Order: sequence, then C-alpha cells, then structure tokens
Amino acid sequence: MKNLFILITPLLLAALVIPTAAFAQDETEEITIRTLPIEYYAADSNGVKVLYRGFDNIQRYLYLPKSFEWKYYRFVMAPKGVDTGGLPVLIFRMKGSDVIFVDIYTKYLRANASIADFTDEDLEQLRAAEDRGKVELEF
Repeated sequence: MKNLFILITPLLLAALVIPTAAFAQDETEEITIRTLPIEYYAADSNGVKVLYRGFDNIQRYLYLPKSFEWKYYRFVMAPKGVDTGGLPVLIFRMKGSDVIFVDIYTKYLRANASIADFTDEDLEQLRAAEDRGKVELEF
C-alpha cells in the first residue's frame, strides 16, 4: 500500500498542478499543494465528516458543510485502473498559511460515499464550520 501511495502521489500532484491556477485569486502568490492521509469519512445531506492524520500522525476531524461543496472542497475519483484500497488522502491547496481548497481523493463518486447518521455534536461542528465560512485544517 505504501509503495502504491508513493507511486500515486506524484501522478496526483502532476494532474493537479494545472487546475490550481483556476483557484488562485492572486496570481502573485504561489499556491502549495499538500497531502494528508484519510482514515475515514462519512457524507450525507448535511455535509462531510473526515477523520485524517496530521503531519504529526495525530488523528483529527474535518467538517465540511454541504454548502462548501465545489466551492471549498470536492470529491476526486482515482485515475482509471488504479486500485487505491479505499480513501487514501486529502489534497489541500494553500496560499501562504490559508487553505483555499480541499480535494477528498477517493476511488468512489460522492453518490457512492458511505452514508452516516451524524451525532448532535457532529451537526454542531458542521454548523460552526458553515458560520466560519472557511476551511480550517489542523496539520
């Protein structure tokens, strides 16, 4: 799995370099693409809850409300014929220290995402993210 991830990462980065220019609001600042491993995600009509590992290998949650879809995040299918063995990575684009876009890289379309019942705490977190109006990732 590690070897496959090492092989896929450069391909993903190469495939995403060209589209990143479309997300740039200020052409003078360089956009950086970074990745984090995904352990779990759940999606429903309220939004998406993602359990990922930071660069320090600690598990963290990311809540993305439904209204953020295609504006602040999107689901990205794996290249045809690539077996990812699940939901391997968040790809996020940064301008300085600000996260400007998140791709949830998966071999499944959003319509096939695992549907989950969110707890009251999850719904509160989704509402809080909606109120903030921006993506906040802990690294």
